[in-house]
Amino acid sequence: MVEQRTEKENVLIPKQYSSKVFAKDSEPYLLAEALITRVSQRRGTYNRYLKTEAGREMLLQNNAYTFDLLLRRDKKDINEVLEVLAWSQEDDFWKNNILSAIKFRLQYERLLSIMRANGIGSLASDPNAELTKQLIDTYRLIIHNGDFNPTPIQHTKFIQASKIAIEFFMKWDLANENAWPGHILRCLQKNFVEKGELVYPGHFCSQFVWEVLMPQYLGEIGLL
Repeated sequence: MVEQRTEKENVLIPKQYSSKVFAKDSEPYLLAEALITRVSQRRGTYNRYLKTEAGREMLLQNNAYTFDLLLRRDKKDINEVLEVLAWSQEDDFWKNNILSAIKFRLQYERLLSIMRANGIGSLASDPNAELTKQLIDTYRLIIHNGDFNPTPIQHTKFIQASKIAIEFFMKWDLANENAWPGHILRCLQKNFVEKGELVYPGHFCSQFVWEVLMPQYLGEIGLL
């Protein structure tokens, strides 16, 4: 990225990509802010620009310009872009390689293909979508946060959990599907929340939960 240095402030400012200025509530700008925030939290790649408001704003505008191309010229859906972007910043490999909107746009189709192939997030095929939704709602109750929205990796754990839940309850001939989320909720509360421990999305697909804790809980309430 070519830089320019102001005489008065003696600070680095990225060279402007486009004369177009994106509003701070526009989709391209918000995508740019999401990416730069995540990158700057992990590493100091953009610290030299983030020292001043002028440097930060030009950095965001440049990235917004590329995200605008992705949305407008490449005709990508904003919700899909948000999910792929979130996953790229969670994955151990890609989060160290996707540090700019330019790189993200360049690798977009590859990232999307990997997510679909590996059943990640809502882009994955979910044969039990309604149960997955119920499990996410159950998690919201446990953490007392109705606004919780899972990241792609977290969403994948809930998809896995719905599959495990069906296999588990059918194995024990407990076919009342309406009662399943309630049993999971109370089991996790009893074994974690009441002990002062946090519950994570990973608990919903944990082998320990389903092979040890759930049978114990259902035995205690007389269902097994």
